[in-house]
Amino acid sequence: MSGIEVRTGPIRIEAPAAFVWDILTDVENYHRWNPFTPRARTDFGIGSAVHLRVRMGPLKMPMTETMSAFEPIRLIAWGKTFGARWLLAALREQHLEAESGTSCVYRNTDRLSGVLAPIVLRCFGGFMRRGFTGVGQGLKRHAEAEYAKKGRDSCLVIRDPKTNTGGTAVAPSQLTFRPRLVKPGDSQKGRDSCFVKTLKAMLLAPSGSRLVLSTLASTSPRPVVRKTSCTALICFRLRASPC
Repeated sequence: MSGIEVRTGPIRIEAPAAFVWDILTDVENYHRWNPFTPRARTDFGIGSAVHLRVRMGPLKMPMTETMSAFEPIRLIAWGKTFGARWLLAALREQHLEAESGTSCVYRNTDRLSGVLAPIVLRCFGGFMRRGFTGVGQGLKRHAEAEYAKKGRDSCLVIRDPKTNTGGTAVAPSQLTFRPRLVKPGDSQKGRDSCFVKTLKAMLLAPSGSRLVLSTLASTSPRPVVRKTSCTALICFRLRASPC
């Protein structure tokens, strides 16, 4: 789709891409951080309706657009054709790119095409740029604040000891098992069961993934360190660390 683009520069967010993605797709809570689109409703299916409440300067406008792309932890895009495509069409893309296991970059692009595109840009371009910038800044503030709160919890981090590098964070909803730390009072059977479930969760996740523990261990200051190896996991180091 060629035409005129309204871009907002990359915004670095000090939180994992999967964590930020959960916030970006939690449309019911947009009012908590999104000044440009405080209300939204969609099921994220391609071709599905996206019902929005948009603030364009002093105006608050209800809009219904169509979901055109949905790539988990990478891209959300929706758009609308006003009349005929040659008249005016708009496509908004929101991108997330992981920088590391604990940071990512957010970008926003809105493409306008059609004979009315220059007029719309002239009338509303400033509102759109300020609105999209507000979305990025609001997302950054909210995600970093929420992620800081999670620092009181514990996570299981799988790293390759040869490179000491991590991978893409995994959202809790993506896990089949949410393993917990072994408690001092656990029986040997309970310890074995906990460890087996931890290993199975590791097998389902890529190297470097961050797995959220179902039992918080914020009261324990010392990390749990274990080494293990199997066919699918060779010399991975496990430890509990801030989420």
